[in-house]
Amino acid sequence: MQETIAGATDILVEAPSANYLLFQKCETFLNRRHIKCRDAFDIDVLLVKGAKLDEVLKAHLHDFIEMRELDSESIRMRINGLDPKLCTVELRTVLPAELFSRLAKEDFNRLRQSLQTVLVDWI
Repeated sequence: MQETIAGATDILVEAPSANYLLFQKCETFLNRRHIKCRDAFDIDVLLVKGAKLDEVLKAHLHDFIEMRELDSESIRMRINGLDPKLCTVELRTVLPAELFSRLAKEDFNRLRQSLQTVLVDWI
């Protein structure tokens, strides 16, 4: 996919699609040694923007999950590991206060729901 550079509309650069970024974020979330709430937040943003895993990207993610020998229980544990305390520590300083407050008010449930949505085939 080609995009223009801010301030230089005549220059095009190659950029990954939102769908491919969603795939990469899913891989990253599942692959990290320690869960990062920012990965879940980024996945949520991409889903809100309309990104989705098409059949090809689902197949690649399935291969990744199989290669890493991740089962549904381990994936659910990672999702549930996004507790309010961890999310507060990791997201308070990087998100705008209003957005952080909205997410915190619901105990960051929206982030867990987005992960469940995108990983539904494996949980």
